[in-house]
Amino acid sequence: IVYDEAVWTLTVETAYDETTGVLSEVSRNLTVTGSEADPANGIVFTNKYDPVDAKVILKGKKSLSGRELTEGEFTFRLLDAAGNIKYETTNGEHGALDEIIFPALSYSEPTAAPVVYTIVEVDEGETGVSYATTVYTVTVEVTDDPVKGELVTHVTITDAEGNPVNNSEWTFENTYKGTPTYAYVTATKVLEGKD
Repeated sequence: IVYDEAVWTLTVETAYDETTGVLSEVSRNLTVTGSEADPANGIVFTNKYDPVDAKVILKGKKSLSGRELTEGEFTFRLLDAAGNIKYETTNGEHGALDEIIFPALSYSEPTAAPVVYTIVEVDEGETGVSYATTVYTVTVEVTDDPVKGELVTHVTITDAEGNPVNNSEWTFENTYKGTPTYAYVTATKVLEGKD
């Protein structure tokens, strides 16, 4: 809640009648500072309900078998329902080498309907790497908790088969298989001591 910062001042001029012993009002003046309220309408305090924004941080894992993982090697995208890129990140960009962390999604008001995103890995065509084709669907619903004065998020993440996955447990798994290299050796056999 944003409280009204108005300061109201009521100045009353009085007069005392010594004959009757009565104190009476001569004039009254109402002023206000810190507000655009009109004193002619009387004293009014107007508070504004402005709940605390809600944030969602999507955090998953990256695994690579066959060789060591390097920072920034794999790219991931968070796409909106229309397929537009909302955020793009790489492994290790915002955490450990095996972590995928997107910048926070921020919501300043409740959602009328669930907001749907998808998380995908970008196939960058590196030789020997099999890229994950897994797609995760993220559904975010934002509601208002007027008791706490904040927005609350309800996040559901599912894999391609619709199975629920906990945030921080969704994983993209890749395999590296190096290209075989062959070496040819030319040799000469020499036999000494025999005719």
